[in-house]
Amino acid sequence: MFADSYFGRSASLGFVTARLLNLRPTPVAGAEDQKSAPLPPASATATGAAIAPLITTEYDTKQSPSSGGSSDERRKSAAAAAEAEAAAALALQEDKTDGDAIIAITQSIIDTKRLSSARAATIRQTLEAAIGCMRRIQRFAERLERTRSIRFSTANPSHETQLLRLWSLVRGPDVRLSARNSSDWGELGFQGTDPATDFRGMGVLGLDQLCEFHIRYPTTAHGIWQDTQFHPKNWFGYAITGLNLTHDLFTCLYPKRVATPSLIPNVMRSVLARFIITHGITQNTFTALYALYFVRLNALWTKINPRMFESDK
Repeated sequence: MFADSYFGRSASLGFVTARLLNLRPTPVAGAEDQKSAPLPPASATATGAAIAPLITTEYDTKQSPSSGGSSDERRKSAAAAAEAEAAAALALQEDKTDGDAIIAITQSIIDTKRLSSARAATIRQTLEAAIGCMRRIQRFAERLERTRSIRFSTANPSHETQLLRLWSLVRGPDVRLSARNSSDWGELGFQGTDPATDFRGMGVLGLDQLCEFHIRYPTTAHGIWQDTQFHPKNWFGYAITGLNLTHDLFTCLYPKRVATPSLIPNVMRSVLARFIITHGITQNTFTALYALYFVRLNALWTKINPRMFESDK
């Protein structure tokens, strides 16, 4: 499938990353006086407020079956926000637990570099903050990896429920599947009659991320899906592209998954790290970054129409 080969490697996001390099962090009041202070995990509310303007698209003026207007979807969104707040609280607690280790690593760097007492006093807090951020990103990537390592199983009721939830989020509650295994899944952009086969690389993480996209940014997500169905210049498979985006973003955050490091993933990794540290190392931020890539990827695809490079057969 063209979409699979086109988006299936981390380098495939390089072009979009170049556009994201133009993103500017949202200014924080008093930031000039806090450059060396540790960065606390951002709250779900703060993260959403800071990132939302970056994901504003033409779709925000449209209504869709999964527009988030129902009380059920509002409840789900509130629950997701509560989960993000809990994750941020957990990260803060982990920071306290890591405190002694961070102090020890900082002192080791100071000793190795043979810094003077005056120089060490000015750089210590900055070093501790930087090491804390790196440790926080590492822990977050490890949590994503644990979810990714869970293989999607048709025998697991929770996995099947989440899959059907995705169908409802994309197609709306009034459109029903003709059968569990059917060509209907092609409408969502899966490659076969059973979506389970497409989750092999990203496991449950890939499915969860597609659902999160529709829960947090319903009009944007639905608008992109509609483009893949009806736009005269858009033909990529929606779901399989979303899975590949999850793969590429995750791979950049979790370099242990990269067999052969290259320049593009390293550049992307620095962009992702800056974005996540700026907006908070939470699931909300990861989903927002996923949404940003999907929006810009869709816009670029619409503009340059890669299909024109395919030979007519």
